[in-house]
Amino acid sequence: MSPRQREVLDGIVAGKPNKVIAQGLGLSARTVEAHRAAIMSKLGVSSLAALVRATAVAAQDAQGAADLMARIYPGLVSFWGNDLVARFANPLHERAFGKRPDDILGRTMREVVGAPAYDRSAPFIRGVLSGEIQSFSQLVALPGGGVATYCTVYAPHFDSAGQLEGFFAFMVEVSPHEGLTDGFGKTPATVAHHAEMVVDRGSRILWVNDAFTRITRFKADEALGHTPVLIKPTGIETADFARLWEEMLSQPLWQGAVWYRRRDGYLFRCRQKVTAESTSGSRVTFKEIEIPKPAAPPLPDPDDAGGAWRALVDSNHRPTA
Repeated sequence: MSPRQREVLDGIVAGKPNKVIAQGLGLSARTVEAHRAAIMSKLGVSSLAALVRATAVAAQDAQGAADLMARIYPGLVSFWGNDLVARFANPLHERAFGKRPDDILGRTMREVVGAPAYDRSAPFIRGVLSGEIQSFSQLVALPGGGVATYCTVYAPHFDSAGQLEGFFAFMVEVSPHEGLTDGFGKTPATVAHHAEMVVDRGSRILWVNDAFTRITRFKADEALGHTPVLIKPTGIETADFARLWEEMLSQPLWQGAVWYRRRDGYLFRCRQKVTAESTSGSRVTFKEIEIPKPAAPPLPDPDDAGGAWRALVDSNHRPTA
């Protein structure tokens, strides 16, 4: 690979658009595109994730690790010992985790990223500690609000005797989500009125916004790591509720009306939208709907197996205990 191609590679792995790379190197965007195609061809890859993974192979020797770390500095770079204690972290960790390098060094990975995120990464941690490179995408709840998708690579590092010393973690932001826009035909100024949460494929809650707490009365630390069963309305079977969520998460886009329960037991109906963000999870937004209160809401027919289901979805009558 030529020196110029290595410079272009630096920008690619850092997540910079071709136009930005071109401006930085004094090249035309078309020339950068040509270099990019040549690099992908030489490495035998066809995507950014595959490119980061292939480049991370260099981290299996000390000098290669140092070179790679310098090249992808605009992304998140950290080194963890085989005891999972941080030995190095670059400044960009503050954006993703709200912690400066000095706050990270000497702390365990669980302490830095939080127990829920650590548990989700556990299979990949076990894999890299067994000596295998791991690559995956993950949703990260940003401390300043919003959610970002990161392409993550764990690359094992061995000493001269072939003993595993630890691993490098490389994270490149590939899809920032700074907040909801036009989720229900609303302007950005009204977005904060919608509760928002990010859930993984197992329905576990990864992140909630302030409006979620305001509407449901559940604080973020009470919701994270749990499933939406936390706000399941009384009178609805858990199996019915789980079936609804299974249906929602199986689709690229789901919209409808559902009933939820506040922390104090109050039942409310809301309009909800579920959008698949990546293979890792979905974003859920909802807002309470004000409806007339009937004098005597009818009970679901006990002989009708679908009665509870209709009470849960698209019904103006509150589920009853």
